[in-house]
Amino acid sequence: MPNYIYKALDQSGNKIKDKIEAANKETVVSMLKTKGLFVVTVEEEDIFSKDIELFSNSAFSTKGIAIFARQFAILLKSGISITGSLDILREQLENKIMARTVNTVYQEVQKGTALSTALRNTKKFPDLLVNTIEAGEAGGNMEDVMERMANYYEKSDKTASKVKSALIYPCMVLLVTIIVTYILLTQVVPTFAEMFSSLDLELPLLTRMLMAVGEFFNTYWIPVFGVLAALIAILFYYLRTPEGKFRKDLLMMSIPLVKSLVQKSAIAKFARTMSIMLRTGIPMINALELSSKVVNNVVMTRALIGVKAKVEAGSNLSAPIEEMKVFPKLVVSMIKIGEETGALDEMLNKCADFYDDEVDTVSARITSMIEPMVIIILALIVGTIVMAIIQPMFQMYESLM
Repeated sequence: MPNYIYKALDQSGNKIKDKIEAANKETVVSMLKTKGLFVVTVEEEDIFSKDIELFSNSAFSTKGIAIFARQFAILLKSGISITGSLDILREQLENKIMARTVNTVYQEVQKGTALSTALRNTKKFPDLLVNTIEAGEAGGNMEDVMERMANYYEKSDKTASKVKSALIYPCMVLLVTIIVTYILLTQVVPTFAEMFSSLDLELPLLTRMLMAVGEFFNTYWIPVFGVLAALIAILFYYLRTPEGKFRKDLLMMSIPLVKSLVQKSAIAKFARTMSIMLRTGIPMINALELSSKVVNNVVMTRALIGVKAKVEAGSNLSAPIEEMKVFPKLVVSMIKIGEETGALDEMLNKCADFYDDEVDTVSARITSMIEPMVIIILALIVGTIVMAIIQPMFQMYESLM
């Protein structure tokens, strides 16, 4: 039977998103209503959803999880028990939703429930955090585990912020360029167009073209912006679908400088996730399963799913990693060294540090390249419009002479 992904509301109005196996959509709706849930959407899990689980189930931001883990680690290192730490955290966390969730966890732990189980039951904390804590409970080293998780989420948030800044900056520049061009065409050019139309002059082609464009936007700006808004809305909707996410990441992985940034960011996250999980004692297969879900790149996720299948079949880690062309030779070499020396977790951590530094370098390079490009593009636009205005003025001056 197929799987269906559903969104629903419980009787308290809380949002629920989960997966269920059923014969058809009608059966899913019936099953959920029997549980007292209000069904919002039900969609059959397609091939992309099966292969590509892009995001973890966390309801909190990476920064929020980092703050939670860091404060938890500090309290545990101070000698405060898990229950006592949760009691303090539920009072001092600034994120009210997280504070209420931690309060629920605190009450469960007080009843004797394991911390990892209580966190998992909320369905709001990422699987990576929950599974790592579960391994830490078995090993009795909760202080070290929370310290590692705090470092992990802090570095992940820092890297993600740099990637976002580097990718958003060109978009903002493009938007400003479009706005400036629109203002010049609809406000400046028409003013001179009125003056030129009163003169008996044969206007240059460039001037006539810009006047026509300005007149078009002034006349049809409502339908133009309506169509643009509709296209943008459709694009955003498509990019939220599994196939859209895959196509977007595939495109980004084909643009030279952007590929470098996205690939290195994903490798850093993969390596750090694997390192912390292997160091905590989580089996390789489980570590690969969770790592594939946190890299935030569908192309890389599909590659890691392939790696996991090969490892399950008896391969070591480096061989399938080498087969997947999305991983540079340096990553393969470091993993091989780690396997040969028995220090795979340490080598993966060094790999993560290296690629985090690479993300910083590429981000700075993108920013430094865009700044002169902005000046050149704006100069060309303004220069073209100025030329279109000046040429008729020279003609007018020559006719007077």
